Amino acid sequence: MKALKKLMIIALALLLSLSIVSCGEYTDAAGGGDNSGGGNGGAAEQPDLDNDPTNDFTVSLRCNGQAFKPETAVNVYWNDGYSINIAPVGEDGIARIDGLDGDYKVTLSQAPSGYAYNPNGYTATNDKKNIVIDLYDLNVIIGQGDSLYSCFRFEGTGVYSVTVTEPEAAVYFEFAPQKSGTYTIESWVDVVDDNTNPICIAYKGGSHYKFDPKRIDDGGVSGSYTRNFVHTVEIADEMISSGGSQTFTFAVTAETKNNSYPVTVTFAVKRDGGFDLEHTDKSVVLPTHDFSAFDFEAFEALSGGNLVGAETVIPGTDNYYMFNEDNYKVWKVSDGGDGVYHVYDPIKYADTNGYGPILVAFITAPCRFVDRSFTTIEDVGNNALTVGGKENYKLFIEGYAAMADKGYFCNTLCTCHTDGSTKVCYESCENCHSGCNPCPDSYRAVIPYANRTNSDGVAPVTEELAEFLQKFAISQRYFADGEGWVETGAKPPVDAYEDSQWLFACGYYAD
Repeated sequence: MKALKKLMIIALALLLSLSIVSCGEYTDAAGGGDNSGGGNGGAAEQPDLDNDPTNDFTVSLRCNGQAFKPETAVNVYWNDGYSINIAPVGEDGIARIDGLDGDYKVTLSQAPSGYAYNPNGYTATNDKKNIVIDLYDLNVIIGQGDSLYSCFRFEGTGVYSVTVTEPEAAVYFEFAPQKSGTYTIESWVDVVDDNTNPICIAYKGGSHYKFDPKRIDDGGVSGSYTRNFVHTVEIADEMISSGGSQTFTFAVTAETKNNSYPVTVTFAVKRDGGFDLEHTDKSVVLPTHDFSAFDFEAFEALSGGNLVGAETVIPGTDNYYMFNEDNYKVWKVSDGGDGVYHVYDPIKYADTNGYGPILVAFITAPCRFVDRSFTTIEDVGNNALTVGGKENYKLFIEGYAAMADKGYFCNTLCTCHTDGSTKVCYESCENCHSGCNPCPDSYRAVIPYANRTNSDGVAPVTEELAEFLQKFAISQRYFADGEGWVETGAKPPVDAYEDSQWLFACGYYAD
């Protein structure tokens, strides 16, 4: 049938009332909570088209500069204030509709899981019928965020989202920019839905002393109830030092119509009006360690033993601990060892040249400081395994099969696929779809660290694994002059020397 042109206002109200509750697979239109136009989580029927493409209004999705095809149903809404017109994103990644005439706000029924977009950023007109909606990765945030001195901490631009559970509840953030410039923190709450009013509370001071809270609830796109906030922070060159940067604290809360909680507020952090380059070519890191001298059968036999943390008590204190890599050393194969890290104590383990228990890292099981394993840490939608902005350790940790299953190589079924369940284009594919990352044949032979674990979910620590863990700890700011997540979250307190941060995920089987 023809597009749903000029529905009655009562029909619009009914459709808007069909809110989606986010439950893992879906987020809302902006990226996780506050519904934008309703929907039922399924694909709408394709409206009848008149076979004249020049009449079509279209919407396509884009992420990191490339066409994006969602794996789950996403509908597009064209809203002119009187009626809502709906079409699904098709198998080609495009939603099409005709019969429209006028100006329309364009939103999605929901963003694909792990992504967000600005629901207030797109308008289609008779002169601008073809809209491209940019999706952004939702960033992982580490910390509790439940009080002024227990904040989520982050240092990069990007898109973030939080859930406000009840009136006057707030989620606290500590922002530590690494470059000078003008930073804006802008909420992305749908003004068409017009149900949530996001609020930013900005504080003066640094990490250790915060004062003079200022309420910011305007500056962005507004509706009759929803007013998006824009918080601006100026960072001068002298505020950035080699040892870090000044931190700025703000909290996010929200008011809602009819006291309807919880709600999710998505916000974008930009520098000089845009995001820092997120299109940097990322290199896939492969594991290269030779395990031929390592006895995995004996390693499995350790499962179920007494695993203790890799920290040691600081001399002269009763309950203050330190991660110190000097306590561990690789037992080289050339010296009769197995090529992995061990506890090293030349006196206690004199009979084995100073080498004691094997040092292990939690890979398929969570460690004490992170509630997800490395193999599931990206499931909630983030790029946590890409460190330093360009080194992708997903193959290194999870392996080829897991990457293929999660759509890393292809987000759609390509003509090169040999079967419908494997979303991979191999190097030999000459017609690889533009939405695919060709997979080198060598990737399929990689044995990831997820496959080097015993039944406790731990793997022996090699030099290359320690290098990844160090980069990961730095990227997540686990240690930050007493304010890092590991430092503040550990009981009793644990600190780390600069080059020993990698030990946060490590331990060993006690004698």
